[in-house]
Amino acid sequence: LPGWRLGWMVMPEAAVDAVTPLAQTLFISPSSIAQYAALAAFDPDALAVHEQRREIFAQRRAQLADGLAQMGLQIPVMPAGAFYLYVDISSTGLTSTEFCWRLVDEYQVAVTPGTDFGVADADRYVRFAYTTAEDQIALGLDRLAAALQSWGGACS
Repeated sequence: LPGWRLGWMVMPEAAVDAVTPLAQTLFISPSSIAQYAALAAFDPDALAVHEQRREIFAQRRAQLADGLAQMGLQIPVMPAGAFYLYVDISSTGLTSTEFCWRLVDEYQVAVTPGTDFGVADADRYVRFAYTTAEDQIALGLDRLAAALQSWGGACS
């Protein structure tokens, strides 16, 4: 529970000594409310809700990934536990920043440039989130297809 000073870490054994001083500042003295919230998160009813949400996000991921693939955009790594896709847009001839600004300005679709997440080939990637309803994902894909077609990009 980020921000509530409650949780755990999984790491290689070799990293334990280096991370322990930091970890102590993250989980020292958790409030009783945070402790009760954590217990409630593992209640069978809560776990059923978590599973239902996981399934919804899996469907959204598949919808978005399939739509992007049909447009010729590549997803080098399919995430197993995230709510976004990191997509190679180099076939458009635009940098990630140019792509994002044009997509939001011209087609009202907001995505995030790879430069917000690092430096390694960051200008060739953008991040698409699938935190919205399936009808909104479909609308975004339609608008993206129109953008790529207009720009002469990867849309096939």
